[in-house]
Amino acid sequence: MISALKFIRQGVAQTKPVKYEMTEEEYQKIAERASEEIEQAKQKMEQEKEKIDEDLAEYKLEEYDEEDENEDDAGGLFFGNVKGLTYHNNNEEDPYILIKEEEEEEEEEDVEIRDTDHLLLATKTEDDISHLEVYVYEPEDHNLYVHHDIMLPSFPLCVEWIGYSFDETKPFGNMAAVGTLDPEIEIWNLDVLDVMFPQAILGESKKSKKSKKSKSRHVDSVLSLSWNANHSNVLASGSADKTVKLWDLSSQTAVASLDYHKDKVQAVQWNEKQSAILLTGSYDKTAVCADVRDVESKTQPTWNLPADVECLKWNPFDENKFLVSLENGHVMYADVRQPGQFIFTLNAHDDKPVSALDWNYKLPNIFITGAVDKTVKIWDLATGSPSCIDSKDLEVGKVFASSFCCDSPFLFAAGGNKGKIKVMDLLNVNSTRPIFQEKAKVN
Repeated sequence: MISALKFIRQGVAQTKPVKYEMTEEEYQKIAERASEEIEQAKQKMEQEKEKIDEDLAEYKLEEYDEEDENEDDAGGLFFGNVKGLTYHNNNEEDPYILIKEEEEEEEEEDVEIRDTDHLLLATKTEDDISHLEVYVYEPEDHNLYVHHDIMLPSFPLCVEWIGYSFDETKPFGNMAAVGTLDPEIEIWNLDVLDVMFPQAILGESKKSKKSKKSKSRHVDSVLSLSWNANHSNVLASGSADKTVKLWDLSSQTAVASLDYHKDKVQAVQWNEKQSAILLTGSYDKTAVCADVRDVESKTQPTWNLPADVECLKWNPFDENKFLVSLENGHVMYADVRQPGQFIFTLNAHDDKPVSALDWNYKLPNIFITGAVDKTVKIWDLATGSPSCIDSKDLEVGKVFASSFCCDSPFLFAAGGNKGKIKVMDLLNVNSTRPIFQEKAKVN
Protein backbone atom coordinates (compact mmCIF):
# COMPACT_ATOMS: atom_id res chain seq x y z
CA MET A 1 0.00 0.00 0.00
CA ILE A 2 1.14 3.52 -0.84
CA SER A 3 -0.27 5.74 1.91
CA ALA A 4 1.41 9.06 1.06
CA LEU A 5 3.67 10.59 -1.58
CA LYS A 6 5.21 13.94 -2.47
CA PHE A 7 7.54 15.28 -5.17
CA ILE A 8 10.77 17.02 -4.07
CA ARG A 9 12.10 20.15 -5.74
CA GLN A 10 15.08 19.66 -8.02
CA GLY A 11 18.39 20.90 -6.68
CA VAL A 12 17.83 20.25 -2.97
CA ALA A 13 19.27 16.72 -2.85
CA GLN A 14 23.00 16.06 -2.76
CA THR A 15 24.32 14.94 -6.12
CA LYS A 16 26.22 12.15 -4.41
CA PRO A 17 24.47 10.85 -1.28
CA VAL A 18 26.77 9.70 1.51
CA LYS A 19 26.76 6.27 3.12
CA TYR A 20 25.74 6.05 6.74
CA GLU A 21 28.46 5.52 9.34
CA MET A 22 27.54 4.73 12.91
CA THR A 23 28.90 6.94 15.68
CA GLU A 24 30.28 5.79 19.02
CA GLU A 25 27.08 7.03 20.68
CA GLU A 26 24.93 4.93 18.36
CA TYR A 27 27.02 1.82 18.97
CA GLN A 28 26.58 2.43 22.68
CA LYS A 29 22.83 2.95 22.25
CA ILE A 30 22.47 -0.40 20.47
CA ALA A 31 24.54 -2.14 23.15
CA GLU A 32 22.41 -0.63 25.92
CA ARG A 33 19.17 -1.64 24.22
CA ALA A 34 20.43 -5.17 23.69
CA SER A 35 21.54 -5.39 27.31
CA GLU A 36 18.11 -4.25 28.50
CA GLU A 37 16.38 -6.83 26.32
CA ILE A 38 18.64 -9.61 27.65
CA GLU A 39 17.95 -8.57 31.23
CA GLN A 40 14.20 -8.54 30.60
CA ALA A 41 14.44 -12.00 29.04
CA LYS A 42 16.37 -13.28 32.08
CA GLN A 43 13.75 -11.92 34.45
CA LYS A 44 10.98 -13.54 32.44
CA MET A 45 12.82 -16.87 32.49
CA GLU A 46 13.26 -16.64 36.26
CA GLN A 47 9.56 -15.98 36.72
CA GLU A 48 8.64 -18.94 34.54
CA LYS A 49 11.19 -21.11 36.35
CA GLU A 50 9.58 -20.39 39.71
CA LYS A 51 6.20 -21.45 38.37
CA ILE A 52 7.40 -24.89 37.28
CA ASP A 53 9.76 -25.64 40.19
CA GLU A 54 7.10 -27.74 41.91
CA ASP A 55 6.60 -29.88 38.80
CA LEU A 56 10.34 -30.37 38.47
CA ALA A 57 10.59 -31.49 42.07
CA GLU A 58 7.71 -33.92 41.70
CA TYR A 59 9.36 -35.77 38.83
CA LYS A 60 12.94 -35.17 40.08
CA LEU A 61 13.84 -33.62 36.76
CA GLU A 62 16.26 -31.29 38.47
CA GLU A 63 18.60 -34.23 39.06
CA TYR A 64 19.34 -34.57 35.35
CA ASP A 65 22.65 -33.22 34.11
CA GLU A 66 22.48 -29.60 32.90
CA GLU A 67 24.66 -27.87 30.39
CA ASP A 68 26.33 -24.62 31.33
CA GLU A 69 24.58 -21.85 29.51
CA ASN A 70 27.02 -19.05 30.35
CA GLU A 71 24.33 -16.49 29.73
CA ASP A 72 26.40 -13.56 30.90
CA ASP A 73 29.29 -14.51 28.65
CA ALA A 74 26.98 -14.93 25.67
CA GLY A 75 25.42 -11.57 26.27
CA GLY A 76 28.80 -9.93 26.50
CA LEU A 77 30.02 -11.71 23.39
CA PHE A 78 27.15 -10.69 21.14
CA PHE A 79 26.03 -7.37 22.52
CA GLY A 80 28.64 -6.03 24.91
CA ASN A 81 30.66 -4.49 22.10
CA VAL A 82 28.66 -4.22 18.89
CA LYS A 83 31.47 -2.35 17.19
CA GLY A 84 33.58 -5.48 17.50
CA LEU A 85 31.34 -7.18 14.97
CA THR A 86 32.92 -5.09 12.21
CA TYR A 87 36.32 -6.57 11.58
CA HIS A 88 37.35 -4.12 8.87
CA ASN A 89 36.38 -0.49 8.34
CA ASN A 90 36.00 -1.00 4.59
CA ASN A 91 36.51 -3.58 1.86
CA GLU A 92 39.95 -2.26 0.97
CA GLU A 93 41.26 -3.37 4.37
CA ASP A 94 39.74 -6.85 4.09
CA PRO A 95 42.26 -9.23 2.48
CA TYR A 96 39.46 -11.65 1.58
CA ILE A 97 37.38 -9.21 -0.45
CA LEU A 98 38.71 -7.84 -3.71
CA ILE A 99 36.60 -5.19 -5.41
CA LYS A 100 37.85 -3.43 -8.46
CA GLU A 101 37.88 0.34 -8.56
CA GLU A 102 35.71 0.19 -11.67
CA GLU A 103 32.97 -1.58 -9.72
CA GLU A 104 33.10 1.03 -6.98
CA GLU A 105 32.82 3.79 -9.55
CA GLU A 106 29.81 2.07 -11.11
CA GLU A 107 28.18 1.87 -7.69
CA GLU A 108 28.72 5.59 -7.16
CA GLU A 109 27.20 6.34 -10.55
CA ASP A 110 24.15 4.22 -9.69
CA VAL A 111 23.30 6.42 -6.67
CA GLU A 112 24.24 9.76 -8.22
CA ILE A 113 21.38 12.25 -8.56
CA ARG A 114 21.41 14.04 -11.91
CA ASP A 115 20.15 17.56 -12.56
CA THR A 116 17.35 16.23 -14.77
CA ASP A 117 16.09 13.67 -12.24
CA HIS A 118 12.82 14.20 -10.39
CA LEU A 119 12.71 12.85 -6.81
CA LEU A 120 9.56 11.47 -5.25
CA LEU A 121 8.91 10.55 -1.61
CA ALA A 122 6.50 7.72 -0.81
CA THR A 123 5.49 5.73 2.25
CA LYS A 124 4.85 2.07 1.50
CA THR A 125 3.65 -0.87 3.58
CA GLU A 126 3.90 -4.46 2.42
CA ASP A 127 3.45 -7.60 4.54
CA ASP A 128 3.26 -5.45 7.70
CA ILE A 129 6.67 -3.89 6.98
CA SER A 130 6.74 -0.16 6.29
CA HIS A 131 9.31 1.94 4.46
CA LEU A 132 9.95 5.50 3.43
CA GLU A 133 11.04 5.19 -0.20
CA VAL A 134 12.95 7.75 -2.26
CA TYR A 135 12.17 7.32 -5.96
CA VAL A 136 13.97 8.74 -8.97
CA TYR A 137 12.01 9.50 -12.13
CA GLU A 138 14.06 9.86 -15.31
CA PRO A 139 11.89 11.91 -17.69
CA GLU A 140 13.88 11.15 -20.83
CA ASP A 141 13.22 7.42 -20.42
CA HIS A 142 9.96 7.66 -18.43
CA ASN A 143 11.69 5.43 -15.89
CA LEU A 144 10.78 5.26 -12.19
CA TYR A 145 12.88 3.33 -9.66
CA VAL A 146 13.60 3.21 -5.92
CA HIS A 147 16.85 5.04 -5.23
CA HIS A 148 16.97 4.08 -1.54
CA ASP A 149 14.59 3.35 1.31
CA ILE A 150 14.33 3.66 5.09
CA MET A 151 12.57 1.18 7.36
CA LEU A 152 9.88 2.71 9.58
CA PRO A 153 8.78 1.51 13.03
CA SER A 154 5.05 1.82 12.42
CA PHE A 155 2.43 2.15 9.68
CA PRO A 156 2.99 5.53 7.94
CA LEU A 157 0.09 7.93 7.41
CA CYS A 158 1.72 11.07 6.00
CA VAL A 159 5.02 12.41 4.72
CA GLU A 160 6.34 15.96 4.30
CA TRP A 161 9.56 17.25 2.78
CA ILE A 162 11.52 19.63 5.04
CA GLY A 163 14.20 22.06 3.90
CA TYR A 164 15.47 22.81 7.41
CA SER A 165 19.14 22.08 8.05
CA PHE A 166 20.20 20.58 11.36
CA ASP A 167 23.78 21.30 10.29
CA GLU A 168 24.65 24.97 10.90
CA THR A 169 27.27 24.84 8.14
CA LYS A 170 24.62 24.12 5.47
CA PRO A 171 22.07 26.69 4.27
CA PHE A 172 19.30 24.13 3.78
CA GLY A 173 18.61 20.47 4.37
CA ASN A 174 16.94 17.59 2.56
CA MET A 175 14.77 15.91 5.16
CA ALA A 176 11.51 13.99 5.34
CA ALA A 177 9.10 14.11 8.26
CA VAL A 178 6.93 11.02 8.67
CA GLY A 179 3.76 10.66 10.70
CA THR A 180 2.66 7.15 11.68
CA LEU A 181 0.21 5.31 13.92
CA ASP A 182 2.61 6.21 16.74
CA PRO A 183 2.42 9.69 18.32
CA GLU A 184 6.04 10.57 17.51
CA ILE A 185 7.20 12.30 14.32
CA GLU A 186 10.42 10.98 12.81
CA ILE A 187 12.64 13.20 10.67
CA TRP A 188 15.03 11.44 8.30
CA ASN A 189 18.02 12.75 6.35
CA LEU A 190 17.39 11.90 2.69
CA ASP A 191 21.00 12.55 1.67
CA VAL A 192 22.27 9.56 3.69
CA LEU A 193 22.07 5.97 2.45
CA ASP A 194 21.48 2.96 4.73
CA VAL A 195 20.63 5.26 7.63
CA MET A 196 19.61 3.48 10.84
CA PHE A 197 18.42 6.31 13.06
CA PRO A 198 16.28 9.40 12.37
CA GLN A 199 17.85 12.83 12.48
CA ALA A 200 15.30 13.81 15.11
CA ILE A 201 12.19 12.47 16.85
CA LEU A 202 9.55 15.03 17.78
CA GLY A 203 7.36 14.29 20.78
CA GLU A 204 9.34 11.29 21.98
CA SER A 205 8.28 10.04 25.40
CA LYS A 206 9.46 7.20 27.62
CA LYS A 207 5.99 6.90 29.10
CA SER A 208 3.04 5.05 27.64
CA LYS A 209 2.29 6.27 24.13
CA LYS A 210 -1.45 6.41 24.77
CA SER A 211 -2.11 8.87 27.60
CA LYS A 212 -3.89 12.08 28.44
CA LYS A 213 -3.59 15.13 26.23
CA SER A 214 -0.27 16.91 26.39
CA LYS A 215 0.80 20.40 25.33
CA SER A 216 4.31 19.19 24.53
CA ARG A 217 3.59 16.18 22.30
CA HIS A 218 0.91 14.17 20.56
CA VAL A 219 -0.66 11.22 22.36
CA ASP A 220 -2.19 9.54 19.31
CA SER A 221 -1.45 8.90 15.63
CA VAL A 222 -0.02 11.73 13.49
CA LEU A 223 -2.30 12.15 10.47
CA SER A 224 -0.93 15.24 8.72
CA LEU A 225 2.20 17.39 8.43
CA SER A 226 3.07 20.74 6.86
CA TRP A 227 6.46 22.49 6.74
CA ASN A 228 6.59 26.29 6.78
CA ALA A 229 8.82 27.30 3.85
CA ASN A 230 9.02 30.90 5.10
CA HIS A 231 10.17 29.90 8.58
CA SER A 232 12.23 26.80 7.91
CA ASN A 233 12.39 25.71 11.55
CA VAL A 234 8.59 25.47 11.88
CA LEU A 235 6.54 22.30 11.30
CA ALA A 236 2.81 21.83 11.90
CA SER A 237 1.23 18.46 12.67
CA GLY A 238 -2.36 17.27 12.99
CA SER A 239 -3.24 14.26 15.10
CA ALA A 240 -5.94 11.79 16.03
CA ASP A 241 -5.69 13.32 19.51
CA LYS A 242 -7.73 16.26 18.06
CA THR A 243 -4.87 18.78 18.38
CA VAL A 244 -2.51 20.63 16.07
CA LYS A 245 1.06 21.05 17.28
CA LEU A 246 3.53 23.69 16.11
CA TRP A 247 7.11 22.45 16.34
CA ASP A 248 10.39 24.37 16.53
CA LEU A 249 12.85 22.12 14.73
CA SER A 250 15.86 23.96 16.15
CA SER A 251 14.90 22.92 19.70
CA GLN A 252 12.82 19.89 18.63
CA THR A 253 10.00 20.96 20.93
CA ALA A 254 6.33 21.84 20.53
CA VAL A 255 5.91 25.59 21.00
CA ALA A 256 2.12 25.66 20.66
CA SER A 257 -0.85 23.30 20.84
CA LEU A 258 -4.05 24.28 19.02
CA ASP A 259 -7.43 22.92 20.12
CA TYR A 260 -9.73 24.20 17.39
CA HIS A 261 -11.23 20.80 16.55
CA LYS A 262 -13.42 18.27 18.34
CA ASP A 263 -12.25 15.23 16.37
CA LYS A 264 -9.20 13.89 14.52
CA VAL A 265 -7.20 16.52 12.58
CA GLN A 266 -6.82 14.93 9.16
CA ALA A 267 -5.16 17.77 7.22
CA VAL A 268 -2.97 20.83 7.83
CA GLN A 269 -1.25 23.23 5.43
CA TRP A 270 0.64 26.51 5.79
CA ASN A 271 -0.14 29.39 3.46
CA GLU A 272 3.00 29.98 1.36
CA LYS A 273 2.32 33.72 0.93
CA GLN A 274 1.06 34.46 4.46
CA SER A 275 3.47 32.56 6.68
CA ALA A 276 1.42 32.84 9.90
CA ILE A 277 -1.78 31.43 8.38
CA LEU A 278 -2.45 27.72 8.88
CA LEU A 279 -5.36 25.82 7.33
CA THR A 280 -6.66 22.77 9.23
CA GLY A 281 -9.36 20.19 8.51
CA SER A 282 -10.94 17.61 10.78
CA TYR A 283 -13.28 14.67 11.14
CA ASP A 284 -15.53 17.06 13.06
CA LYS A 285 -16.63 18.28 9.60
CA THR A 286 -14.97 21.70 9.85
CA ALA A 287 -12.08 23.56 8.24
CA VAL A 288 -10.35 26.34 10.19
CA CYS A 289 -8.10 29.14 8.94
CA ALA A 290 -5.91 29.95 11.95
CA ASP A 291 -3.62 32.92 12.50
CA VAL A 292 -0.92 31.39 14.73
CA ARG A 293 0.18 34.84 15.91
CA ASP A 294 -2.90 34.65 18.13
CA VAL A 295 -3.27 30.99 19.05
CA GLU A 296 -5.51 31.78 22.01
CA SER A 297 -8.20 33.32 19.82
CA LYS A 298 -11.44 31.33 19.74
CA THR A 299 -12.87 33.22 16.75
CA GLN A 300 -10.79 31.82 13.89
CA PRO A 301 -12.59 31.69 10.49
CA THR A 302 -14.41 28.36 10.24
CA TRP A 303 -16.25 26.46 7.49
CA ASN A 304 -18.86 23.83 8.35
CA LEU A 305 -18.74 20.91 5.93
CA PRO A 306 -21.18 18.13 4.99
CA ALA A 307 -18.66 15.33 5.64
CA ASP A 308 -15.28 14.50 7.19
CA VAL A 309 -12.23 16.21 5.71
CA GLU A 310 -9.85 14.08 3.64
CA CYS A 311 -7.44 16.70 2.19
CA LEU A 312 -7.09 20.46 1.84
CA LYS A 313 -4.81 22.62 -0.32
CA TRP A 314 -4.18 26.34 -0.73
CA ASN A 315 -4.33 27.63 -4.29
CA PRO A 316 -0.65 28.38 -5.14
CA PHE A 317 -1.77 31.19 -7.48
CA ASP A 318 -4.30 32.79 -5.09
CA GLU A 319 -3.31 33.01 -1.44
CA ASN A 320 -6.90 33.61 -0.30
CA LYS A 321 -8.52 30.50 -1.75
CA PHE A 322 -8.35 26.80 -0.93
CA LEU A 323 -9.79 23.43 -1.91
CA VAL A 324 -11.03 20.85 0.58
CA SER A 325 -11.91 17.27 -0.36
CA LEU A 326 -14.38 15.24 1.65
CA GLU A 327 -15.31 11.69 2.56
CA ASN A 328 -18.60 11.96 0.64
CA GLY A 329 -16.86 12.44 -2.73
CA HIS A 330 -17.24 16.21 -2.82
CA VAL A 331 -14.60 18.90 -3.36
CA MET A 332 -15.39 22.40 -2.10
CA TYR A 333 -13.69 25.69 -2.94
CA ALA A 334 -13.61 28.61 -0.49
CA ASP A 335 -12.26 32.13 0.01
CA VAL A 336 -10.85 33.02 3.45
CA ARG A 337 -12.34 36.50 3.12
CA GLN A 338 -15.79 34.92 3.20
CA PRO A 339 -15.82 32.59 6.25
CA GLY A 340 -18.44 29.87 6.14
CA GLN A 341 -19.21 30.33 2.44
CA PHE A 342 -18.17 28.34 -0.63
CA ILE A 343 -17.47 29.36 -4.21
CA PHE A 344 -18.59 25.96 -5.50
CA THR A 345 -19.25 22.37 -4.47
CA LEU A 346 -18.14 19.65 -6.87
CA ASN A 347 -19.33 16.03 -6.75
CA ALA A 348 -15.95 14.82 -7.98
CA HIS A 349 -16.10 11.08 -7.32
CA ASP A 350 -19.74 10.02 -6.90
CA ASP A 351 -19.88 9.78 -3.10
CA LYS A 352 -16.51 7.98 -2.77
CA PRO A 353 -13.91 9.47 -0.37
CA VAL A 354 -11.59 11.89 -2.20
CA SER A 355 -8.38 10.79 -0.50
CA ALA A 356 -5.95 12.58 -2.85
CA LEU A 357 -5.83 16.25 -3.84
CA ASP A 358 -3.17 18.57 -5.26
CA TRP A 359 -2.72 21.73 -7.34
CA ASN A 360 -0.48 22.13 -10.37
CA TYR A 361 2.34 24.43 -9.21
CA LYS A 362 3.28 25.64 -12.70
CA LEU A 363 -0.05 26.11 -14.47
CA PRO A 364 -2.86 28.09 -12.78
CA ASN A 365 -6.37 26.66 -12.28
CA ILE A 366 -5.32 23.00 -12.68
CA PHE A 367 -5.86 20.51 -9.86
CA ILE A 368 -5.98 16.74 -9.46
CA THR A 369 -8.22 14.47 -7.38
CA GLY A 370 -7.98 10.78 -6.58
CA ALA A 371 -10.41 8.52 -4.75
CA VAL A 372 -11.14 5.03 -3.53
CA ASP A 373 -13.15 4.52 -6.74
CA LYS A 374 -9.67 3.88 -8.28
CA THR A 375 -9.81 6.91 -10.57
CA VAL A 376 -7.65 10.01 -10.90
CA LYS A 377 -9.19 13.13 -12.43
CA ILE A 378 -7.63 16.31 -13.81
CA TRP A 379 -9.71 19.49 -13.38
CA ASP A 380 -9.56 22.98 -14.89
CA LEU A 381 -10.91 26.13 -13.19
CA ALA A 382 -10.08 28.53 -16.03
CA THR A 383 -13.74 29.49 -16.52
CA GLY A 384 -14.43 29.83 -12.79
CA SER A 385 -16.28 26.52 -12.64
CA PRO A 386 -14.48 23.16 -12.53
CA SER A 387 -14.45 21.08 -15.70
CA CYS A 388 -12.97 17.59 -15.92
CA ILE A 389 -10.14 17.41 -18.46
CA ASP A 390 -9.49 13.70 -18.04
CA SER A 391 -10.37 10.73 -15.84
CA LYS A 392 -8.27 7.57 -15.66
CA ASP A 393 -7.84 4.33 -13.79
CA LEU A 394 -4.05 4.15 -13.37
CA GLU A 395 -4.20 0.57 -12.04
CA VAL A 396 -2.79 1.52 -8.64
CA GLY A 397 -5.95 0.36 -6.87
CA LYS A 398 -7.82 2.65 -4.52
CA VAL A 399 -6.03 5.99 -4.83
CA PHE A 400 -4.68 7.22 -1.49
CA ALA A 401 -2.17 9.84 -2.63
CA SER A 402 -1.31 12.06 -5.57
CA SER A 403 1.19 14.83 -6.23
CA PHE A 404 1.98 17.20 -9.07
CA CYS A 405 5.68 17.62 -9.84
CA CYS A 406 7.19 20.82 -8.43
CA ASP A 407 9.36 21.44 -11.51
CA SER A 408 7.29 20.18 -14.43
CA PRO A 409 3.70 21.24 -15.22
CA PHE A 410 3.05 17.98 -17.05
CA LEU A 411 4.07 15.33 -14.49
CA PHE A 412 2.03 13.92 -11.65
CA ALA A 413 2.20 10.76 -9.55
CA ALA A 414 -0.46 8.65 -7.86
CA GLY A 415 -0.34 5.64 -5.54
CA GLY A 416 -2.82 3.34 -3.89
CA ASN A 417 -3.62 0.13 -2.10
CA LYS A 418 -1.91 -2.09 -4.70
CA GLY A 419 1.46 -0.74 -3.53
CA LYS A 420 2.22 0.73 -6.94
CA ILE A 421 3.15 4.27 -8.01
CA LYS A 422 2.30 5.59 -11.45
CA VAL A 423 3.97 8.71 -12.86
CA MET A 424 2.06 10.25 -15.75
CA ASP A 425 3.32 12.70 -18.35
CA LEU A 426 0.26 14.61 -19.57
CA LEU A 427 2.00 15.41 -22.85
CA ASN A 428 2.05 11.68 -23.60
CA VAL A 429 -1.72 11.29 -23.14
CA ASN A 430 -3.77 11.95 -26.27
CA SER A 431 -6.70 13.43 -24.37
CA THR A 432 -4.60 15.95 -22.43
CA ARG A 433 -1.69 16.73 -24.78
CA PRO A 434 -3.34 19.54 -26.82
CA ILE A 435 -4.84 21.17 -23.72
CA PHE A 436 -1.58 21.29 -21.79
CA GLN A 437 0.47 22.31 -24.80
CA GLU A 438 -1.82 25.31 -25.22
CA LYS A 439 -1.75 26.17 -21.51
CA ALA A 440 2.05 25.98 -21.48
CA LYS A 441 2.20 28.51 -24.35
CA VAL A 442 -0.07 30.95 -22.53
CA ASN A 443 1.84 30.67 -19.26
